[in-house]
Amino acid sequence: MTEYDSTIAIDGPGAVGKTTVGGILAERIGFLFLDTGVMYRAVTAAAIRMGVDTRNESAVSDLANSMEIRITGGPGPGSQRVVVDGRDMTDDLRTRAVDGRVSMVSSYPGVREAMVEQQRRLASDGKVVMVGRDIGTI
Repeated sequence: MTEYDSTIAIDGPGAVGKTTVGGILAERIGFLFLDTGVMYRAVTAAAIRMGVDTRNESAVSDLANSMEIRITGGPGPGSQRVVVDGRDMTDDLRTRAVDGRVSMVSSYPGVREAMVEQQRRLASDGKVVMVGRDIGTI
């Protein structure tokens, strides 16, 4: 299957196993694994690091539109790094501060639009398994 340039989308509500199944599939077929939720965590972590008030929808949306997010490393979730504007932010994504703010940040329409564009850019290279809410419909 790796001879095709494809994007596989796994969509569904939270806590149903999208990440587990997507990670196993990506590793098995040698595709990049992308949990789109990490992108929203990256915006949140970057806002915190830069001192942007995460309650300020306009400022956070502007930040999201100015960022470039890259996923590096091998297939499967365990070997990947999340790089924002050239800075590895992987270790910053699962902090309490990010946990407490990511839902709000991900609800902002401007942030969602910016992340969908980034997801489309990442998918344009093909050989990607993407998981996330609304990933198949948007």
